[in-house]
Amino acid sequence: MYFGIYSFYYTEIAKYKKFVRNQLILMLRNEENRTVTFDSDGLARLLLVDADNIGGECYTEEDYAVINPILDAFLAGESLTYTLSREDAQMFLDLAMKRRLDIEQNEKLAVKLAEYYNENQQNELLRIDMNIFREVCKSIDQSKI
Repeated sequence: MYFGIYSFYYTEIAKYKKFVRNQLILMLRNEENRTVTFDSDGLARLLLVDADNIGGECYTEEDYAVINPILDAFLAGESLTYTLSREDAQMFLDLAMKRRLDIEQNEKLAVKLAEYYNENQQNELLRIDMNIFREVCKSIDQSKI
């Protein structure tokens, strides 16, 4: 197991990924010819390294051609809209579940999600300590328990 993935802080932001992932799974299970609209915020959350994809290989150059515009928009605070077919939804699910970002890119994404979490967390005791969180992000590949 990986310490970073199973830490409290990281588990709190992984919920953002699971929500989007589950929406795509439901779409694929329930609708045959339906399309669905997602913004870059939702799709970027799918890219977070978590228990689903920690053992996967890092993204290929072809994968990065697809995900870099999404990740860049999310990190810049911009929002792009994507209409996904069933095939597109499956592709994003495969990227989210079988492959992953490298540690540096994942840290940028995770920190942005943690900042969002802190902004929306009313209870100060449950807010993420960003110094500890950055160390947790760096430990994902190095620390095993």
